[in-house]
Amino acid sequence: MFRFAFAAVLLGCFAFSALAAPLVYKGYIKDVRGTDGTLTLTLGEGRNAKDQTFLIPSARIVGLSGNEGKVGDLREGDWVEVLMTADGKTVQEIRHLPPPKIK
Repeated sequence: MFRFAFAAVLLGCFAFSALAAPLVYKGYIKDVRGTDGTLTLTLGEGRNAKDQTFLIPSARIVGLSGNEGKVGDLREGDWVEVLMTADGKTVQEIRHLPPPKIK
């Protein structure tokens, strides 16, 4: 009985931690529409590349040096990381990243 209860608690902890993991996307900015509160990123490369639009009405913008920014600082072609809210519906934070090294 004790083993079963322990296994159930352990499984519950793993399930909760998997659900609580934040969604993070990295990609190049294709379009920013501050008035609409949207950001479109190109995710992936080559044939696997796809565009995805995110809601950014109250997203925090972080520059390369860690300073606070604003939506107007986001430019087409910037390499960014997008951290989603817990519900996965809106962007919590957008971080500028140094450009990836070309292989």
